[in-house]
Amino acid sequence: MALLWNYRGQYDAIEFSVVDAGKGFLGECQRRGIPEATDHASAIDWCLRKEHSTKDVDHDEFAQQQPEDAMGTPFGDLTETRHWHDGNHHQGLGLDQLMKLVRQYDGDLWIASGDALLTSSATTRQDAEFGSFAAVPHWQGVAIACRLRISELGKHIEEEPLDEDVQSILDDLISE
Repeated sequence: MALLWNYRGQYDAIEFSVVDAGKGFLGECQRRGIPEATDHASAIDWCLRKEHSTKDVDHDEFAQQQPEDAMGTPFGDLTETRHWHDGNHHQGLGLDQLMKLVRQYDGDLWIASGDALLTSSATTRQDAEFGSFAAVPHWQGVAIACRLRISELGKHIEEEPLDEDVQSILDDLISE
């Protein structure tokens, strides 16, 4: 889901969310044998760190994947896609890149998995690297919501260049 968000009386934010009802971050970390992930909050924390991934390591870590029965590809002809039989349908650019965008563009991020909710905003990131955690009723899976300020998109790029794919997405958003 994506929407244009009225922020303080102005339409100056875009918000999107992604939800699945899979194993959740802790379940995936346990499947991969990640010892640092001892509860849902520590699993979210581990998954947000650069170069941390729960996906299998016997393939290109950033290759886009789709179910075996997929007809065609939503990614276009320029993006390599693979069919995987193990249910691992990686579609993203990485949580590390998402957190980078949230920080650079004065955004907000919410990640819920299991019984933990991470709230990441300019205020909560002052006290902790990623934000603050709260206990919530248990839910199986992962829910991620992100809000970015439109007026901030495109600023600060010269300080730390973005991944080429992320930059392409931002260019599309800014031009609309």
